[in-house]
Formats: sequence, C-alpha cells, structure tokens
Amino acid sequence: MTIRRKKYADWINSHSKENVIARLEKDIEKLQSNGSKVNDVFLGSITDSYQPLESELKLTRQVVQVLKEHEMPFTILTKSDLVLRDIDLFKNYKWCRVGVTIVSLDESFRKELEPFSSSIVSRIAALKTLKSNGISTYVSCEPIFPVAESDPIEIAKEIRDYVDLFEFGMWNRYRIEGITSRYYERYSDSYYAVMFKELIEFCDEEDIKYCIASHSRNFVEKHGLPFRSYPSLKV
Repeated sequence: MTIRRKKYADWINSHSKENVIARLEKDIEKLQSNGSKVNDVFLGSITDSYQPLESELKLTRQVVQVLKEHEMPFTILTKSDLVLRDIDLFKNYKWCRVGVTIVSLDESFRKELEPFSSSIVSRIAALKTLKSNGISTYVSCEPIFPVAESDPIEIAKEIRDYVDLFEFGMWNRYRIEGITSRYYERYSDSYYAVMFKELIEFCDEEDIKYCIASHSRNFVEKHGLPFRSYPSLKV
C-alpha cells in the first residue's frame, strides 16, 4: 500500500471551506438524528482556530456558539491568547476544554519555530485566566524536540498549577528547511526512550494528569512504557 503525504507547501497553502456554520449545523443535525455519540470535537488540531484574522471574522466564536447550542463537547487548542476573547462562552459550560501549545519556555526558541504566535508569557497568562474562571485547561507539549530548550519536565514544573491536562508527544522528524533542519541530526530513539521514561515517572510521582499523543503510542509501548490515551470529554 502506498501512503501519499502532503508536501509542506500544500499544508501552508490550504484552502478554506465556504459556509462553515451552515455545514456544521447540518452535520450536527445528521449526527443527532441517527443517534451518533460524539465524545469530543477538536478545534485546532491541524490549524489554529485563533489566527489573527479570527479577530475580524469571529468564525471560531460562531462555531463554539453552535456547538454549545447543541450541547456538543469540544476541545480547543491554540497558540494565541486571542482565545480569551471568548471566555464568556467557555465559562459554566462543562463540556469544554481549552488549552494552548507550549513546547518550550525559551522565547528565542519560540520565535524561531512559531514566529507569528503569542509569546510564551502570554500563553501562560491565558492559562491562568482560564483556570481562574473555572474552565478546564489543557496544554499540548508536542512535538518535544531533542534539545535542551524543549524540556517537558521543566514545562510541567513551571505551569502545573494552571493546567488540568498535559499531552506529550515526540517529534516526527519532519524537516522544514531553515528551521527544524538544524535539529534533524540530533534525533535519536535513545533520547526519546529516556525522556519518556523520566517524564512518565515524574508525572506519576507528582500526580500530574497527562496523556501521550497517539502518534507516539507505538514508540512508548515498544520501549515497555505505559501509554495513556487522550481522555474524551463526554463518555
């Protein structure tokens, strides 16, 4: 079997869908009419739901409103503190989880990998605000890079008080010319085997709730480590 993968240029030049809200309404009605059970709707798994243009279009806000109206569970993941604009929609809604991606506490590293995203300080501040408003918080700490600037244990230590769930995952060793290419040769199975072992032990000892990204499952199980899947919101 041949697996076709999109080129990086295809990912960054994607095309938007039209009539998103109408399509969403139709899809939800279809699911609910045939009795299908939805455990979680993930917003932001491939692209960011709170891109700068969202401040004008408010499309994500409309999506969240529709999901709430139909009592659908949803998880939001972003790299932008713009997510705080919609905090009024998240408050007092038990079927939502809102979080940010943090793969490093080093701002220079963040600027290199994610030049157009919110700063790490802003993301942590957003987590604090979400948490203080009683909203379930989530941090995606992946991909973890094989460099000192990307230390998942240090990240967990720094922000654990504001995070209800961490998700950890290894780097799939993709190469982006001029960015990750300089980390490419540092990749090694031995690094990730040791990293996951120490990370899992730390979280278990410190009673930190975590899960492992599905793409890292085969690796952790191959090395005799326990895999913990992402927990659904509604079961």
